[in-house]
Amino acid sequence: MKEDKKILQKKAIPIIGYTLGASAFCMFFRWMQNMIAFDDLGLNTPGFWNVLVIVAIIGAGVLFASFLKKLKDIRYYMPDNFFKAYSIDGKLPAFLRWTFAAIMAIGGFLIIGQAEVQKDAGLYIVCGILAVLSGISYGLLMSAANDDEFKTGPLSILSILPVLLFGVWVIKTYKVNDINPETWEYLIELVTACVALLSYFAAAGFLFSSGNVWRTLFLNMTGCLLCVMTLADSHLIGEYLVFFGAAAQQIFNVWILVNNLRKKPAKTEEEKKISEDDGFEHLT
Repeated sequence: MKEDKKILQKKAIPIIGYTLGASAFCMFFRWMQNMIAFDDLGLNTPGFWNVLVIVAIIGAGVLFASFLKKLKDIRYYMPDNFFKAYSIDGKLPAFLRWTFAAIMAIGGFLIIGQAEVQKDAGLYIVCGILAVLSGISYGLLMSAANDDEFKTGPLSILSILPVLLFGVWVIKTYKVNDINPETWEYLIELVTACVALLSYFAAAGFLFSSGNVWRTLFLNMTGCLLCVMTLADSHLIGEYLVFFGAAAQQIFNVWILVNNLRKKPAKTEEEKKISEDDGFEHLT
């Protein structure tokens, strides 16, 4: 068991490294698009950088899927249990989860403070409040994962808060830009909020006995990439912190999930025979 743990820790390093590397490249491509692909009037001009941004995101998704397929092919799996999926001991993990939680919560407070002068200030205030609550809930959830005596009911409510945050964020992004003729200006932020919503929703699935580790890992990796990518756009200071905090939380979740994977026992001879026969003998 300890040997499997060490193997998984080694496998987690390239997954984290490639995810962060792809995120940095995508952020650079988005920054270059913002610098070059927009004219003096703020209108996007069709060209190389628009295509490169899309290709980079798709390419990163294929890379992430290939990493996860390799793990799946080695017969790794995750018990459908929140405590087994997200438990991790140690002072460093405890420090990291509360640091990432604090970053998001501070971002929420700053959004509330800057909301008055923004269009649709009410939506900014709601996003700020939800960001504060989501940051706190992340720290509490990850701490509770180390103690399986916690009841899942209250934890389930906490897990829904970031889903609500990014659900409202999608509405805010669309409403604020409803008269903006240039879709590329806010498209990445809109897609980022949608994927982050799905990422946190997938993570919450483990509390509702419907978790899927491979889908959750893929969405966390992609969500991290997009949250980093949108840092190249123009945001409020609080929004930068929320996206940075969300990216950090999601990549931290990837680290935890990969380390907590378990290996399925080898198939028996009878199971191999059934698998080879595709089960057709049972239909006759």
